[in-house]
Amino acid sequence: MSDAPRPRLFGLAYWAAIAFAVACLAGGVLIARYGPVWFAAPTESLGDRPKSR
Repeated sequence: MSDAPRPRLFGLAYWAAIAFAVACLAGGVLIARYGPVWFAAPTESLGDRPKSR
């Protein structure tokens, strides 16, 4: 057996990129799921609309 240390397979930048990708995916899922509740679009009644014709 050799006494050489095991080579590092992935560096810190790799795991930081993986964590960022997972955070972006989780954020996208949250926005898709709760976006209509959190960011409700303003509505208007038919009486407030200008005539289109």
